[in-house]
Amino acid sequence: MAISLDGSAQRSRSFSFPLTFLYLVILILVGTLSLSGASIVSGLIFQDNRAGNKELKKENRLLKERFELFSTKSQELEERLSNMERLELNLESITGVTANPKEEGKGGPEEVSFKELCSSLEPAEWLDEIGSQVNEREKRLLKVAQVFEKNKTSLLSTPLIWPVEGKISSAYGWRKSPFTGKREFHKGIDIVTHRHTPIKATADGKVVFAGRRQGYGLSVVISHKCGYRTVYGHLSKVKVQSGSKIKRGEVIGLLGNTGRSTGPHLHYEILVNKKQVNPWKFLVYSKG
Repeated sequence: MAISLDGSAQRSRSFSFPLTFLYLVILILVGTLSLSGASIVSGLIFQDNRAGNKELKKENRLLKERFELFSTKSQELEERLSNMERLELNLESITGVTANPKEEGKGGPEEVSFKELCSSLEPAEWLDEIGSQVNEREKRLLKVAQVFEKNKTSLLSTPLIWPVEGKISSAYGWRKSPFTGKREFHKGIDIVTHRHTPIKATADGKVVFAGRRQGYGLSVVISHKCGYRTVYGHLSKVKVQSGSKIKRGEVIGLLGNTGRSTGPHLHYEILVNKKQVNPWKFLVYSKG
């Protein structure tokens, strides 16, 4: 490409520009415009991000407030549950038993799972729901505690715990004798477990017999208030003496195979006002 210029000397000058040079200039111009446009777009995005950050900070602040509320209510519930635990321990000291039945019934309405409850309620609402359940439990425990305290003597004198954990090999009542094969009345129940397992008194009372007895081998007999008496037979060792005062859950001997016995087990009897009764009806709780 040639360009003519008229100067003072009336001379004509000619400049040549390669076509590629023009292309380069055009590309530079286009690039400059592109960068300017990108800067504008970037500025708009930055402004949008700033707005988004404000929303994010707002959400974080709300989450922090909810967490603090959740934490506060959780601490309150923890303290109340701790108080309930102390109350349960007091009940255990009164009765000598734990609130763990040997066998529990099954049935009733379908319960909402922990996961479902949490997903269906806000944290604060969930805590309120749990709090109301804690309230009901506290009321029940306090009511039971009042009843227990009022009937403390009779409850402590009632044989309510298992003397030893194990399997009942022979129930109370009529049975076929393992010795003669004839029909005989079994006055107690036989509980099978490992030899030398500790045997515990099932209620507060006084030892009226501790030693060897015909048929029972080494045995212990405890007299309790309210007309109760318990018998523990076939022990391998007796750990109490006649006349000793016993507390529920106290070890009185070790399981054995002495006397008229076919193998290691505990023969356990309960009498009420000198009459034999089925011990199974009294095996309500296990010692914790």
